[in-house]
Amino acid sequence: MPMLLTSYIDTKNDDAADIRKLSADTASGMRICYEMTRQYAEAGNSPPPENTRSNPADRVKRFREGISWKIQEDKEKILLSEMFKQSAILFIQCVLSSVYGETVTVDTYKVDTLNTETSYPGRKYFLRSMVDALYGSDSAINTNEIICVRRGQTLIGLVSSAGLIPVTENRFSLAELSIDEKKDLKNILRGLETQDKRILMFWLTECGRIVERCGLYTEIKRILGEEENISDSDFSAISQNLKIDTLASGVPGFPLLREHGGEKLLERITLAPIRDDKARFGYDISPLIIKPDDLFYAFLPPLTREAVESSGTDTFAIDSISLIRPNVGAKKVISVTIRCVMEVNKLKISVRKTYTSEQIRFIKSFPSLSLYGPAPKSGWIARRNTAPAAEYPSPLAGGAVETIGLKDIEFDGLDFEETGDNYSVYCGEIPKWLGVRVNDGDWLGALPLRVVQEQGDWERSPVFIHTELPGGTMTVAADIGSSRSVVLFRKDGVSEDKNHDVIIENDQILGIPLTSSGDINADANFGSMFFQPDRQHREVRGKTPVGVLTTNKFDKENRADLLLYKSGKLILLDPKSISEASGRSIISDIKAGKSQSAMNLLTQGILTMIVDRSLHLGCSKINIRLSYLKERYSNMNTAWIAAKNKIEDLMPELRDRIDIKMYLPESLAIANRLRHDNDFQAVSGTALVDIGDFSTDIALYLKDFKESSDVKLKKNISVLFAGRQILLQPIWDYLQFSRARADSVFSSANEDDKQAIKRLEGEIERLRNEKSGSMPENVRRDLLCLMDKLKKEKIPSALQNLFDICYLTEVIILKRLLKDLPNDAGGSFDVHLFGGGSSLIKAKEAGFNWDAILGRTCVTYNRSQEGNKLASGLLIDIQPDLQSAGDKARRDAEDYEEKDHKRPANIVPTDEELKRGYIRFLKNAQALKRWTVMDSNDSKVNTGRLFNIKKTDEHSPGEIDNVNLWKEFYPGSLEFAMAGSTDDKEIIMALFAYKMAYSSAVAFYSKGRK
Repeated sequence: MPMLLTSYIDTKNDDAADIRKLSADTASGMRICYEMTRQYAEAGNSPPPENTRSNPADRVKRFREGISWKIQEDKEKILLSEMFKQSAILFIQCVLSSVYGETVTVDTYKVDTLNTETSYPGRKYFLRSMVDALYGSDSAINTNEIICVRRGQTLIGLVSSAGLIPVTENRFSLAELSIDEKKDLKNILRGLETQDKRILMFWLTECGRIVERCGLYTEIKRILGEEENISDSDFSAISQNLKIDTLASGVPGFPLLREHGGEKLLERITLAPIRDDKARFGYDISPLIIKPDDLFYAFLPPLTREAVESSGTDTFAIDSISLIRPNVGAKKVISVTIRCVMEVNKLKISVRKTYTSEQIRFIKSFPSLSLYGPAPKSGWIARRNTAPAAEYPSPLAGGAVETIGLKDIEFDGLDFEETGDNYSVYCGEIPKWLGVRVNDGDWLGALPLRVVQEQGDWERSPVFIHTELPGGTMTVAADIGSSRSVVLFRKDGVSEDKNHDVIIENDQILGIPLTSSGDINADANFGSMFFQPDRQHREVRGKTPVGVLTTNKFDKENRADLLLYKSGKLILLDPKSISEASGRSIISDIKAGKSQSAMNLLTQGILTMIVDRSLHLGCSKINIRLSYLKERYSNMNTAWIAAKNKIEDLMPELRDRIDIKMYLPESLAIANRLRHDNDFQAVSGTALVDIGDFSTDIALYLKDFKESSDVKLKKNISVLFAGRQILLQPIWDYLQFSRARADSVFSSANEDDKQAIKRLEGEIERLRNEKSGSMPENVRRDLLCLMDKLKKEKIPSALQNLFDICYLTEVIILKRLLKDLPNDAGGSFDVHLFGGGSSLIKAKEAGFNWDAILGRTCVTYNRSQEGNKLASGLLIDIQPDLQSAGDKARRDAEDYEEKDHKRPANIVPTDEELKRGYIRFLKNAQALKRWTVMDSNDSKVNTGRLFNIKKTDEHSPGEIDNVNLWKEFYPGSLEFAMAGSTDDKEIIMALFAYKMAYSSAVAFYSKGRK
């Protein structure tokens, strides 16, 4: 229906005049203008927009009057109206636009200037109608101006005397503020962040002249003023970052962001392939990942060099970078928008940039980076130049690929040191952002490494992201064994039953995979996950086998330069990790080995994990207590002090916070625990025997009947004879000479066990024809990991015989220590056996007559499963009855290296003494149990055949059967005995007898089975 023009406003007297009084040109111009508007509105299928149904000024007038209660009396109705909310939301978005990465400008147009257009003579009328619609009769704004609000080139609103008038269907892309019938203005404002509210208050305060005349502005200011933290806030941070320009007409614009060191986002963005979405291309940001054609790609955060350099200051920080609106069509990247949130002078702002396909560079591969950190701000970054196993296609339109190789990529300011093929390490302070460039200087972007701004949860967060240390104190007990190590933690002020025996929790983050470009092959495992995976595959508690994994930088002679990750790594041994490390040189026999370098590296790794765990538990002051052997005291002390110095050099925050003390010898540590708990009652006496992998440690308690009935420590001793001889070597030798499958001895609960058993059988087959000797290192590792899977109830008799030869030796040594105790001392003698090496000893109930060996009534207690006793003995104060023994042991250990260790000649047994002692060994063996010895024809033979001894007559103790075999084993047996770390001739003879008996037994079985 045509619009009927019945009147117009006379510009001279403002009175309505008949339309017929218009000049022909003016009337024609108005009709043409109307016709164009009508045709535009009817061009589409949807209903015509509001402002095309009639004169646009009519809509503006209705909108202004609908949001102003200075004209209408029904204020409550207005405050809840849709128009009022639309105007308020547009105002909020415009004021906040600068910090959300949008550009909103205010432009003023003089009405007189606009009237110079002559094509449409009726334009003057429409402009005057628009001015009246915007301002009415009560306005602080110059009524000779029309003020437009634009986002970029798009008109989004007009300024009126009652607030902003949004254009029809304007969609603002800032904060999500919905128009809801149930929400009033207070609830809309409540949804804003505190910073947003302060910015609004800042504008309203600065632009008082406009605000005082506008009901909407005064209402917003009133509501914000009711919030104490808004009305009384210091706006200095906002005023430092935002400015309000006033136009020449006096109209204020919306806040604009001040310049802060140039552009923050690059003009180009780099895209690289990654293996999967676990690699984040940085730590603690939302991954900038796309997945066209089911392949993972990641964008390198496109920060400029200036942004990275500024992020190191106190006034500027990059909070996050996110990927929004990725445009991927037909499996090709068309464009992508990046949003960067920053904090400038305590004000959070954001910057956006959209990159078209021409601005995206694709590179075929990117170095793999892993980040480890045991202290705030400090740690290690491992780099591997590993290309994808399969080439990823370019996801860009046109298939463009930049010719940037792995070795062309450098990281700004970090000195990586080559440690192996395609593997290098950086040690030191971890920057917040790591700049990435090509070696020709072209800047590619930056990776976030340490961007968490608040302390957060120490227990769950990687500690290197924190800026300050926690305040607690931790006491740590470390029992570092050759095959098993256990660490216990006790926080000051916490009861003992709350001790932590876990060094790694399930799912505890130990390392962060920053980037993972392409598939990881076996050769790259060293730098990857099995040492410290991104999430530990299991909880690590109790006694854990450990080893050292070496790099090309590992040098046994170059001890001063040893550094964790650069020279090698601590590895927690189990079938899974060993499977991943297949083919690598792992040193597990560290305590008995002669390599001080391996010990230094091991202690660095253990200390690093202690620091890491202590910080996770909220403690930075760490008191470490260690057990020791006299013969290894100097080496261990040197290694731990060196490890402490290395960590403090790299992490100055920890300096003077780590205290390391050699606390008790191993022979007394368990005694300290048991005495504290009154955990043994000595009838006549008690021996606490800890059979580890490397040494047997004995603390001997006897009752002092002359002075009192108290139990007192009489002796403590360590002998270098233990689990490696008692368990590991017999299993290896048995599998060799019996040709039995390893799975007949070990059970396999999972695929990792099966793989370890399979590797063990491969080594048996390879070395089957070689003489039994030192166990290969890789075999030792597999046996350590499989010991818990030993089929204890199905041990073959030949293997049990080898075990029992070893345990017999242990008891003979104990008998020697009891030589001063009379048989009638007042009851039975108790033997408490600890340590993994004692796990297979048989008690009286199994037919073993230990009383006959000791020459007294005894009771044995197998406590081998109580794996934490030694470490927990370090965690408590030294008991009074052990104090003097502990002090003496430490003095002896400190003096040990300074003394001449040549034994006096009179302790070396003669040939005849060794022979007589060996024959006595056989007699003890025959008294111990009923031996089952079968020859190659499966016929039972005399026990003496096993020990290479024959009887000449009934009254003769016997003599050597095969003299040549005796001569063959004699040198090695004597050498082993003299290395047993004792000056007692009888114990030396017992060790000689063990070695001779064991070697003879293996020779018997080997010959008999051929």
